[in-house]
Amino acid sequence: MWDGPAWPESGQDMVVLYTSMNLPLAVWMMRSLLLEVPREVLEAGEVDDAGLVSSILARLCAAATLVSLPVLIAGWVARIKLVRGLSMGAVK
Repeated sequence: MWDGPAWPESGQDMVVLYTSMNLPLAVWMMRSLLLEVPREVLEAGEVDDAGLVSSILARLCAAATLVSLPVLIAGWVARIKLVRGLSMGAVK
């Protein structure tokens, strides 16, 4: 008899499932990123004796730093205000 679909029962099955679902999206996003890298950046990397990967990683690290800095500052300010508000409620 047919008992219905055989759902994944182990962690390895889930790894295969999630990888097969997310890998095409990741490849598509990386392809679009690599197509947008200007040729001048790649040529400058070749002059500096850096490969394609290191040229792209340097730009990504700089972008990640610029993007994450405001988030860190907002989290720090929110933490200070949250602790101050919680401690004010504790004092009678």
